[in-house]
Amino acid sequence: MRRRALLGAVTVLAAFVWPGASNAATVTEYPLAAGAGPSRIVVGPDARLWFTDASSSNVGVIGLDGTLGGSFSVAASATPTGMVRGPDGNLWFVEKTNNAVGRITPTGTVTEFSLAALQANSGPLEIALGPSGLLYFTEANVDRIASINPLAGSDAMILASLTESAIVPSGNGAGAAGLTGITPGPDGRLWFTEATADRVGDVTANLATINEYSTGISAGSAPTGIAVGPDGALWFTENSGSRIGRIPTAGFPVSQFSLPTAGRGRPRSRRGRTPRCGSARTAPIRSGVSTLCRMQWSSTRSRNAAAHGASSPVPTAQCGSRSLAVTASGACR
Repeated sequence: MRRRALLGAVTVLAAFVWPGASNAATVTEYPLAAGAGPSRIVVGPDARLWFTDASSSNVGVIGLDGTLGGSFSVAASATPTGMVRGPDGNLWFVEKTNNAVGRITPTGTVTEFSLAALQANSGPLEIALGPSGLLYFTEANVDRIASINPLAGSDAMILASLTESAIVPSGNGAGAAGLTGITPGPDGRLWFTEATADRVGDVTANLATINEYSTGISAGSAPTGIAVGPDGALWFTENSGSRIGRIPTAGFPVSQFSLPTAGRGRPRSRRGRTPRCGSARTAPIRSGVSTLCRMQWSSTRSRNAAAHGASSPVPTAQCGSRSLAVTASGACR
């Protein structure tokens, strides 16, 4: 376990999208220090945006007015990636190459919890808040899901709360599954993606039972990001397939929606519908440039669900990069 105090302010990054369906958008970019590589971004308990900087091994913070609030150092070459707001009022993140989970307070104090007691070089990649206040994260290098309890008490007790699942069925203990994204499902399970095995899986909150689903997911599609939709299904990005996928908690049927490319018009879904679901860039927020972006839509658009053979639309939700209504059957409009 390693603790670091607040360091001096350094310009760092991330990407932020203000939702709202539209054709036109105003983008504001905030430059960061040379060499910055912002990765994930979340809203903190202080109403500022906190982000991981994988290239510089920092955690940064920026206000809604674009004012950078500082850069906080973690272990050298730690590669901080996934980040989430914890139930304890702090920000929690994973350090892929440092084999650790980190915590940063809103005042900038960093504490790192080594995962050596679980696995050496486990490659934690993404992290999410699950049931009972536990934090769950994917261990990409060892094909497992692990958890830590931020509410366990002292730092020693938090460290002792670490636990992990068995190797996922498609894994070999050496990264064969390609575990990436993770999110809590409406069924009390944690849902995750496997970019190498081309599967979506779920695991019980106690990490005892794991299921994987591959039927309906195209080979080579590399499922990556995953989130719960307002329809109660899990929606995921296919990083190598230019598609968005949808899987209900029953595990079937899987729907895949092709994304548009410039000049190609409207895409067709694998189930025959015609969704309009944002841009073809489907990977989680990553950046190779030292810039923070904010996008604010300036107008709105709606579509008639009947035109897509769908009915009973549910409330407007983020669908691709636009805010669009999602029907009960899973189509976007």
